[in-house]
Amino acid sequence: MKMNKHLFCQITLTMVMIIMVTIASTEFQSLSATERANHLNYFGVGARAIGLNHAYTASCNDYTAPFWNPATMDFFTTVKIGAMRNKMSLNREINYVACAFPTEKFGAFALSWAGFAIKDIEARTSNTQEPDSYFNSNDNIFFLSYAYRLMSSFSIGGNIKVFDFGLHQTRGNGVGFDLAVFFIPYERLRLGFMIQDFGSQLKWQSGIHEKFLPSYRLGASCELFKNFTLSCDARQIGDEKPAIAVATEFLTMQIVRVRCGFSDQRFAGGVGFTLPIRGFFLNFNYAIATDRFDAGLSDILDLSIVF
Repeated sequence: MKMNKHLFCQITLTMVMIIMVTIASTEFQSLSATERANHLNYFGVGARAIGLNHAYTASCNDYTAPFWNPATMDFFTTVKIGAMRNKMSLNREINYVACAFPTEKFGAFALSWAGFAIKDIEARTSNTQEPDSYFNSNDNIFFLSYAYRLMSSFSIGGNIKVFDFGLHQTRGNGVGFDLAVFFIPYERLRLGFMIQDFGSQLKWQSGIHEKFLPSYRLGASCELFKNFTLSCDARQIGDEKPAIAVATEFLTMQIVRVRCGFSDQRFAGGVGFTLPIRGFFLNFNYAIATDRFDAGLSDILDLSIVF
């Protein structure tokens, strides 16, 4: 153990109590709340993860771990900082920034932000060809993440999330929670499980309450051959039909990674470069993916630094 067992139990109990009190305090609101999915759970973050078509719950080992599986962070040995931009059709855009930093005795922590924006949404008061006006939608999610390795091959983690959503002239705020586990049963096999948005809710200035549908992801990743990895994820949001993603990644020349993934007849692919520069590593990733709600393609770029 890296932490005094009594101290760890106190921290765990405190976190559980905070979650229970928060959920209980909003339970009376949830009875009349409308339910919907958190759109960010459909699109994901990070060019590497999207290039693998979201088969990343067990594979994640970069700055996007707070979103995909925060439990993996206590296996990090270096600080990881990164940023992503995903420019999509229909004036949609996703941005993500994160910093994950492990400690020797107290687990790993991370701070991150994800923003989902839609610009120039047409507004009409009647059935006219031209819109009366345009407005924007801006969704911001702030993550506070923590992970702790209970055993040499097993860790747990989670997020406390703060929502700040804006639609036209009204805003909504709320909190949410994620839980994750990570397990390495064999040297080349990694397993991960993630529950996103249990107890997550929004309260709008208009008085409307919304409850996010929970998202479940189960993933496995196996290094079949040297520098060749196969990953698989199963995901379900609410009562939707489960989606299966399968992906491969190949490392060549020790600095170039080529990847591709398939899920529900949608294709994604990408490439990544790692450049060692005087004590740190600079990672550049690019991905192209079939849009999940539109016939177009999305281009994703990200840049990260590993110290």
